[in-house]
Amino acid sequence: MAKADGLPVGAVLAVDIEQPYQIDMGRAMKPIAKAFENEVARYGGYRSTTYTGGSAISVSPDGEKAWIAQYPYYPTADMKHYSTEHS
Repeated sequence: MAKADGLPVGAVLAVDIEQPYQIDMGRAMKPIAKAFENEVARYGGYRSTTYTGGSAISVSPDGEKAWIAQYPYYPTADMKHYSTEHS
């Protein structure tokens, strides 16, 4: 579907985990996110990651650099939120 929609090979497809019921699952959400990523890998050509907020970082599969959203009200240059992730 990504290819048919014109997304270039090599682009990142993200599993978006933001809904309260997903976040409430906590660590139990990891295998679901991993299943999505495995499907992306199975078809080849695209990369995958998890997208979520800092309060729900536990939903990201182990060993993965997730895309962690962090939108401080007053951002400054010295803020290093989630420096081991894709923030």
